[in-house]
Amino acid sequence: MGIAHGAARRWSVPVPLIAALVALVLVAVFGWRFWDPAVFAGGLDPDSTMRLVEVRDLLAGQPWYDLTQYRLAPPAGVVMHWSRLVDAPIAGLILLASLVTDRASAEILAANLWPLLLATCFLLALAAAAARLGGAKAELVVLPLACFSPAVVLIFTPGSIDHHNVQAVLMMTMIAALCGVHASLRAGVVAGLAAAASLAVGMEMLVVVIAGAAVLGLEWMREGERIRRGVTGYGLGFGLGTLGFFLATVAPGRWGVPVCDAISPLYVGLALAGGGGFAALARVLGGSRDDGPTGFLLRGAGLACLGCLLVSALALTVPLCLAGPYAALDPRLGPIWLDDVTEAMNIAAVAARSPSLAVIYFAPPLVTLLLLAACWRVIPAGERFAWRMLAAMLGLMLLVSAWQIRGIVTVQALALPLVAALAVRLADRPDVRTSASAAGILALLGTVPLVWYLGFAAAGSVGRLDGGKGYDIAACERDVAAALGSVPAGLVAAPWTLGAPILSLTGSSVLSAPYHRNTAGILDADLALTLPRPVPRRSSSAAMSPMSPSAPARRPPASWQRARRTGCWPGCRPAACPPGWSRWRRRATRGCSAGSAPRRTARSFRTRT
Repeated sequence: MGIAHGAARRWSVPVPLIAALVALVLVAVFGWRFWDPAVFAGGLDPDSTMRLVEVRDLLAGQPWYDLTQYRLAPPAGVVMHWSRLVDAPIAGLILLASLVTDRASAEILAANLWPLLLATCFLLALAAAAARLGGAKAELVVLPLACFSPAVVLIFTPGSIDHHNVQAVLMMTMIAALCGVHASLRAGVVAGLAAAASLAVGMEMLVVVIAGAAVLGLEWMREGERIRRGVTGYGLGFGLGTLGFFLATVAPGRWGVPVCDAISPLYVGLALAGGGGFAALARVLGGSRDDGPTGFLLRGAGLACLGCLLVSALALTVPLCLAGPYAALDPRLGPIWLDDVTEAMNIAAVAARSPSLAVIYFAPPLVTLLLLAACWRVIPAGERFAWRMLAAMLGLMLLVSAWQIRGIVTVQALALPLVAALAVRLADRPDVRTSASAAGILALLGTVPLVWYLGFAAAGSVGRLDGGKGYDIAACERDVAAALGSVPAGLVAAPWTLGAPILSLTGSSVLSAPYHRNTAGILDADLALTLPRPVPRRSSSAAMSPMSPSAPARRPPASWQRARRTGCWPGCRPAACPPGWSRWRRRATRGCSAGSAPRRTARSFRTRT
C-alpha cells in the first residue's frame, strides 16, 4: 500500500496517546513552576494576564458580547479585539475545577491544563499532516521532533492562556486538512472552518489564511477537476464559517461597524464573496491537467478576476485595511511601546539586536526548503500534492516572517511535517550510499532549530529565545500589587508593561496596557510619567487624569528606557504627594539594582476625600 493511501486509514499506532505523552513531557520540563501560586501571581506574560482578567469578568457576569475592559482607561474603557471563543473554554475549566477546590486554585489548574490540552490537539494535527506526506512512520517521527522547535514549544508552556496557541492549533488543523483536500469534500470543509475560526480568534492569522487560499488556488489551477470537491468544501466552509463565528461572537450593535483588527462585517463580506466565488469557480470551470496551458490559464483568469474584485471592494469600502489590520496605529506609539514589541519587528531589526536569534529563526526553514528541493526526485509524482502545498505555504510564510517576526512560529511549525517525512523517505531508500546518508543526516540536523540554538549557546553568543519575564520580574510585579493593594483602589498611571499585572492583581484601574486600541491611554500614561510635575484634572468619572490627548508624546528618561530593555521593574512605595492625589516612586527589589531604577514608575490619581 502506498503512502498516499496509508495516510488516509485510521491510526495504525496509538498516536493520540503518544501526542498526549509528549505534551505531558513538555509540561514537566517547562511548566512545573507555574503550579506554585507565588510564581503564578505575576508570572504570566501580559497577554495571558489580560486574558485571565477577561475570563474573570465573564465569570463575574459581564455579558458574552461585551468585550470592554472597563478598568483600562476608564470611564469608557477599551473594547478589546479578542474573542470569547478563547475565553469560554478557559472559563469552563475554571468552573469545573471550582467544584473541587477554591477559585484561586481553580485558576491555576485551568492555566496549566489549557495549554496541555491545546498542545495535544496541535500534535495530533501535526501528526495528521506528516501522515499525508510520509505515512505512519512520519507521524511517529514528527511528535518528538516538535520538542526541538523552541518557538513552537514556548507558546504551549503552562500559563500560556493567550490566543496564540489556539491559533497555532487552528492553523495546523487547516494545513493538515489542505494536504488532504484532493481526497474529499470533508477535508475542504474542515480547512475552511479552521481558517474561519482562526480569523474569529484574531487577525494575526489573516496572512496565513490568505497564503493557504492562494496555495490552494494555485493547486486548483493545476489540477482542476481532481480537487474540485475539496475546493468547493473549502470555499463554503470558509465563507459560512466566518459568518457563523461573526454572529456568535460580535454584539449585534457592532454588526455595522467595520474594523480592520478583528472579525467584522468587512471580513465577513470578503469571506462570503471570496469563499462563495471560489466554490462557484470550481463548479463552473472544470477541466484537468490534460487541458494543458489553456485550462490552466482559464482557471487562473477566473481566480485573478475574483481576487481583483475582492481587493477593489476593500479599497472602496475601507482602504486603510489594505495596509493591514493595524495600519491605523498612531505613529507616536513607536518610541513609547511599539518599537519594543518583538513580534512586530522585521528580520533586519531582529538581526541588529541579536544576529544569533535571526539565524536560529530563519536558518532551519531555509535548510528545509533546500533539502526538499534536493530530494524532490525521491517523491513519487502521484504523491507530491501535499508536499507542494506545505512547501509553498512554508515559502510564503518565510517571506512574511521576514517582514514581521510573529510569523516564525507558523514557519517552524510548517517545517516539522516536511522534515519528518523527508527523514522517513531518506531512511527507507536502500539504494542510498553511506556517504549520501551521512550528508542527509547532517542536512536534517540543520533543519532542527534546537541544534542551531545549542551551537550558539555553546559559543556563548545567544540571548534568550523567548520574550518571557524572569521570576525576579514576577516578584517586582507582586511588589507593585502589594503596594497598590495597601491603599484604596484608584486610577494608576504606570508603564504599559505593568498595566495587565495591576489589573490582575489589584482592584485598581490603569491608564495604560500594551494593546493598540489603548492608544490614548498609552500616550496619556507616558505623558504623566515623563512630565516633571503633572497637573491632575478632575474627570466626569470622579477619577483624576493628567492627560491631554493632543499633547505630544515625550520620550521616557534614559533610566526608564534602560529598565525597559533589561526588563527590571522594581516595586513601589508611597511618596510625598500634592493634595488630592498620590504619587508612587520606585524602590529597589530583588533582582533589580537600585542604580538602574527609574525615578518614577506609577502615579495613582484619586479624588479628594
